[in-house]
Amino acid sequence: MKVSALGFFSWIIVNLSLSTIKGQTSIDINTLKEAKIIPFAEINTSFNESAPILIGQSLYYISDQKEGQFDLYSGTYKSGEITNLKILDKKFNSPQHEGSICECNENLYFTKSVKKYVNGVKTDGLQLMTKTKTDKKPRPLPTSKNLMHIACRGNSIYAIELGPNKMTSIVKIDENGTIIPEPSLSEVNSNSNEGFLSFIHENIMIFSSKKPGGYGGFDLYASANINNAWTRPLLLPAPFNTPFDDMSFSLFDNGRSGLIASNRPGGLGGDDLYFWATNLPILMYNKPIELVKFEINLVDKLTSDGIKDVYVKLYTVKNINSLDILKRLKIESLDGKDTVSTKTISNYVESSSILLSSNEQGQITTQLPSDQNFVIEILSGSYEKQYYLLTSEQWTKITDLTLPLSPIEIKNNNETERLEQNVDSELDSWVIRGISVLKNSINFSEDAKLQLDEIVSKMKTCENCNLEITAYSDSRGNTIQNLKKTEDQASTLKKWLSFKGVPQLNINTKGGGDSKILNQCTKGSICTQKDHDFNNRFEISLVLAK
Repeated sequence: MKVSALGFFSWIIVNLSLSTIKGQTSIDINTLKEAKIIPFAEINTSFNESAPILIGQSLYYISDQKEGQFDLYSGTYKSGEITNLKILDKKFNSPQHEGSICECNENLYFTKSVKKYVNGVKTDGLQLMTKTKTDKKPRPLPTSKNLMHIACRGNSIYAIELGPNKMTSIVKIDENGTIIPEPSLSEVNSNSNEGFLSFIHENIMIFSSKKPGGYGGFDLYASANINNAWTRPLLLPAPFNTPFDDMSFSLFDNGRSGLIASNRPGGLGGDDLYFWATNLPILMYNKPIELVKFEINLVDKLTSDGIKDVYVKLYTVKNINSLDILKRLKIESLDGKDTVSTKTISNYVESSSILLSSNEQGQITTQLPSDQNFVIEILSGSYEKQYYLLTSEQWTKITDLTLPLSPIEIKNNNETERLEQNVDSELDSWVIRGISVLKNSINFSEDAKLQLDEIVSKMKTCENCNLEITAYSDSRGNTIQNLKKTEDQASTLKKWLSFKGVPQLNINTKGGGDSKILNQCTKGSICTQKDHDFNNRFEISLVLAK
């Protein structure tokens, strides 16, 4: 009876303290989409072949073609041809199953199925094996864990752990098979079985999983290691993934070909090895980006004195087309009081921004990526709002910029006096949905939690800021009751923000009830639940304190 391999082995926040942004290797997804994949006819049989890996010119894989158990096989791979196919000798193979092989620090690691005791019960388990240059034959390591699909990342070793209920997950281990905690692997692991692990260029992990949202069966995913943390996995495109089981990704030294294993149609039966190739290398290397020190000087247009405590928001321009449009708009001459101007600019910049403030001399010093363009928005209660387009070509050459600001003025007896602002100046605003306020609790959607975390972070770094919170409801129910309900909701959110470290004295709340309906769902209208819920929201503004 044939045994399936699956039956047995049940991708930047910029750190502005750096002088450069580190270069990063990434996978070119568009190149992967153009790949050609064909069965590796020289190796495949009507049984199961899987777990290919190329170590030097030695190609290793596993197959159950001999008496139904999985054994380790090898061959010589050179210039696209495979020769010297053979089963490894008895030093490696046994009457039990042998698993995938890898090389770390010139030592070979693989797994073997054995009879072992787990929690006092004799059962089928997996034994981690190793062979050094001085070992005459592989020897077992003293781990008590069920480990399989060993893969090497530089000098580090990773494996798939077979845990309770036969669930599998990716773990990092030491040379004795002891698991080393690596918190960021929680981004990669799920409750859907991860397996068939490999690494390319050390910082890219390729593995298979049955996560929801894939093509079907086991699918291939990639995760990048950035700043020593693994990113959320990216599903590889077709033709690498199909509705069948796709696994065991390997990349050859030329960067544009390799092997995978799959039970897709077209093979000889069971799991087969498939050769893949692309016209271009699949890896891209993003060169390090230099961070350049830059200084903004804010001065009074009338006195030329530096202005302290002026807030500046830096928005990144989206792309070259947006940059061209902003140049034509001549945003420096736009009227800052005109909200249409603000909305126009927002079409061409990223929604998030960097918030800075001037020191006693009116100076702002920061470091910026040399390949980006910015829109500067200047916010002050005593000076007119102003915009400035800062192109990378410009600011990387001049390294500083002096901006004269016009005081808000009124005419009085033919004399010019500065108008004292009696209203708060808004620095930022949010419309947050997905907050559920019950009698004794408050719950958040993932998006709402991220927005609130951003608000808390900004309040902790802004000494002269207040939060203005208004809760709104949909039109259903009694208007007076809706008003009271939203007042209570805003008050509850204030308590939560206070618990997170925002002083209560800096939070002002009010209920808006159903006074501000944003769609057609006014009183008496027939609407879906989703359309009504669109009006249930919190509008929050970050403002300068009076």
